Amino acid sequence: MNAEATSLEENILTITYNQKFSYAKEQMETSEYSEEFLKITREFFNEDNLNIQYSLTGPKINRESGDSEFHKKVKDFFEGNIS
Repeated sequence: MNAEATSLEENILTITYNQKFSYAKEQMETSEYSEEFLKITREFFNEDNLNIQYSLTGPKINRESGDSEFHKKVKDFFEGNIS
């Protein structure tokens, strides 16, 4: 998922994801995944005070854009305006 450890400063490990994998980053930030991963990482580094932060890199993906022909067709389909 293109996750990469990008820095370790003041007991904070930064893990960076490419923008196109933002969903994976969001999943890792949930308590379900973050707590378990933090526990494993602390054991691996033998460091009880280690914390993890997640970040994104790369050009921002505009998921809100409804300007494409595909988006227009999907919107028309669900609104009942088939053209």
